[in-house]
Amino acid sequence: MISNDIRNLKASMKAHYECGQLSPGFFNAFLAKLDALAEQAEGMERSSVAPHARRSCVQLELIKGGQS
Repeated sequence: MISNDIRNLKASMKAHYECGQLSPGFFNAFLAKLDALAEQAEGMERSSVAPHARRSCVQLELIKGGQS
């Protein structure tokens, strides 16, 4: 579920990048962060954590990543 959201976001960002709306540096850094979050989400999706808790953890990581 969460990994699908991340895949969709990556596809959307790629479309913006290909249209020249994003700089290469930002695009590559953003993709690296999304890849890391996707790995984390996949691990959490396999765990026994409740679905709403998994989504909250990934949303928190996105927020924390945006503030650093």
